[in-house]
Amino acid sequence: MRLAHLVPFLLAATVAGWSLPAGAAITIGPGPARGTDRAGVTWFEELQDWNHSDLKALDDGGPDDAGLYRVNDGRDDSRDLVAFYEREEGANVYFRIDVHDLALGAESSDLNLYLAIDAASAGQMFFPDFLDCKTDRPWELCLAVYQSGTVSGSDYRLYDASFNLVTGAYLGAYFNSQLDCVEFGITRQTLIDHGWNGSQPLAFQVFTSKDGFETNCSGGGLSSDLTDAMPEADRGCSDGVLNGAILSTDTAGLAYYASIAHGNQSVNRAGEIAAHIYDSQANTGISGGTGFLRTLDTHRIFGVPLNIHPSGSLTVACQWARKPGGASDPQDGPSFINEIRQFVDANQNDRPGSLIGGVFAEHIMPYFEGGVNAASIALTDSLNQVAYGISAANAKVMHVPERVIRSINTGFSPLDGHTFEDIAASPYTATVLDEITHLHKWFYPGESCSPDAGYRHKVHKINGVYCFMINDREDQEKFGNDDGGMMKDARLSLLLKAHYGNSSEIVTVFDDWEALAGKSFDATSGNSVPNNNPNQYNATIRWAANHPWIKVSNLKDILTTALANPASFVIDHGMRFDLPLSNYEWLLHASEDSYDNWYYNNSGAGAGNEQDFYHLVPVITGPQGDYHSRGVTPASDGPPLPSGRILGDLNTPGSLLYESWQALQAAPAGRLRQIGIAGYLSMIFETAWHEENELDYSNPCYGAWNFPDGSWDGVNTWALRLQNHARQSGMFAAAAMWADSAKRHVLPGTTWALATDLDFDGEPEYVLRNDRVFAVFERYGGRCVLACAFDPLSGEAQVIVGAPLTNPSSPSDEELTGSGANRCSAFKDMNSGGYAD
Repeated sequence: MRLAHLVPFLLAATVAGWSLPAGAAITIGPGPARGTDRAGVTWFEELQDWNHSDLKALDDGGPDDAGLYRVNDGRDDSRDLVAFYEREEGANVYFRIDVHDLALGAESSDLNLYLAIDAASAGQMFFPDFLDCKTDRPWELCLAVYQSGTVSGSDYRLYDASFNLVTGAYLGAYFNSQLDCVEFGITRQTLIDHGWNGSQPLAFQVFTSKDGFETNCSGGGLSSDLTDAMPEADRGCSDGVLNGAILSTDTAGLAYYASIAHGNQSVNRAGEIAAHIYDSQANTGISGGTGFLRTLDTHRIFGVPLNIHPSGSLTVACQWARKPGGASDPQDGPSFINEIRQFVDANQNDRPGSLIGGVFAEHIMPYFEGGVNAASIALTDSLNQVAYGISAANAKVMHVPERVIRSINTGFSPLDGHTFEDIAASPYTATVLDEITHLHKWFYPGESCSPDAGYRHKVHKINGVYCFMINDREDQEKFGNDDGGMMKDARLSLLLKAHYGNSSEIVTVFDDWEALAGKSFDATSGNSVPNNNPNQYNATIRWAANHPWIKVSNLKDILTTALANPASFVIDHGMRFDLPLSNYEWLLHASEDSYDNWYYNNSGAGAGNEQDFYHLVPVITGPQGDYHSRGVTPASDGPPLPSGRILGDLNTPGSLLYESWQALQAAPAGRLRQIGIAGYLSMIFETAWHEENELDYSNPCYGAWNFPDGSWDGVNTWALRLQNHARQSGMFAAAAMWADSAKRHVLPGTTWALATDLDFDGEPEYVLRNDRVFAVFERYGGRCVLACAFDPLSGEAQVIVGAPLTNPSSPSDEELTGSGANRCSAFKDMNSGGYAD
């Protein structure tokens, strides 16, 4: 089902993006500026002028590098080689070396870098600087890089095969301790002058040492003073020979790295949405401020893709969150929408990124399998095409809300029991799940928790849906920094994947955009707490962007590559209909191992440990708060609906969620029915979300929880404000029937009144209608909560009064006043702000 006619009601179209030219040739040093962030920090090209095609070899790194000689002086990581690059460019030849973790100033006394170049026949077998090591690939030139600068003897030495110093050839060196790289170069003519014919492959040996370091050796053999080498060297009291070479024609592998920003907000007030888009440093105390824009800034400045998932409700909320200054105000919602559009457009040179689709307001899909899921996917697709210019078929990947998914009938919700089927039936071909709680739990429950199990970094095909897996090891470290760069363990994990050789290893990291933005959700207080995540994430992405053996990527592009090479990239699990409900670790712990406990609280199987959403009856007036103890209704709660109807589900006739959806399905096609459906989809936002106060969800190697959730938790009040009002879709179903009668000219021109229960609360609403107008009044304050006008020229009705997508004021039917009033009805008597109901 397409809901395209509703989209103009939701937002206006935005304009397309623009582009900047690609990067230039290699510059030894910081290079040109790439951009300035909101803290006023200017970021430079640094090592981003190097490409993966320049990468010639990778080496092991870190604690598992058996080839590293450890001096144990605190600088071993600075001498630990992990990558070597070479590029011939014009009159020069450039080189680059990556080390595991370059300490600031290590080159002053603790690190010497050497590059031996075999460019012709004959050459020198022994290495310079009394390193007590020789080679099986005699060299014509050997460059010793001691530190930045171009003073021969103190900053560098370039030796010929007779150990004479070559002058006038060295281009200088640049050390960057945050990026853990060194780049340097020599003139091409120097190689020609020393026997190279200009076309045959050059052979290289790369190695490190330390000033004044000597391997103590008793017994007679050569004792190599090399601390690390590429290729690996014999050292210690052995023959002291560096064997083999890296050729200028060699290539090396890479690992894909995909970062996902998942943004979801209900259609809330403009001021609240604006603070998520950007909140200034003055207001938050965070350098550069916080907000969704900070994540976009990072990926724009460093020019690497971001996978962006804005929920439909967030898109609508942003489009309505206009600021008087427009694009000049960083909090302007439509300008933010346009910024996303530029990231996901076809021009990937400037603002690279891709859109991830999904359902409209992040309802929990297994409880709405079938028609609701299909309608929500269709509405989001139509919205995304207008807002961002991207269709579901083009996006390819969709987000499953809270990654709650199954392919089994649990017995609680007798729907199809197959959320995968709804995805497979959509225009999307892929989704994102979790390495631990989906992949391991479903398919590999008996294996050890080794962090490097090869299956974890592939695309997994489950019931016809391609699934990317969020990798726990790297995901846990995206906000951590070591020495101004990516966490060392994450570096090593990515290096290991790049080493595999087939360049088909995928690392996926994910977070709420609010967390990436520096407004992490605090599960205990329910508030967003400003933090330094944007700057720490910036350092992680900067480090990845500067290492060509890490390919920061769009998921949809990886999918295209994977489908072209399924043998290397894809593991097909076939059709499985025994996969129980699962989601991610925090939520699995909070819901006591199944979201069914949040929705049904083990209904039919005895009392559970969470408030039962399914049996909850909304209040008609007054508050309805979080329930903090088992089965106890707060004394402050107002009276329940006179009808006594429970929220229920789509399989329970008489329940609110069932009857509201059935009314919409029975309504005639047209704009009012579409708006009613959009209102229903907006109100089931994050269905049955509970409060939670026990946050320790650690477990040992996929075992039982160390500290199971033992508290009794209630449905959040903000969830009740929304889900209690899904029933108001019944008003739009009735209005759609009226519009259809008006279109068919079967209504009298006279006006008449009707008292009828349109929203299933057990008390009547009051309807005034004729062949041109349909108006619904509530008894509370005599407010007009819906008014529609029929246009005989277009044959459609238009909503004049009513805001079905926006957050209601309270869990009850009351609209409230002042800061508590989110919606605004007509004929509303404010009584100087005293009451509205």
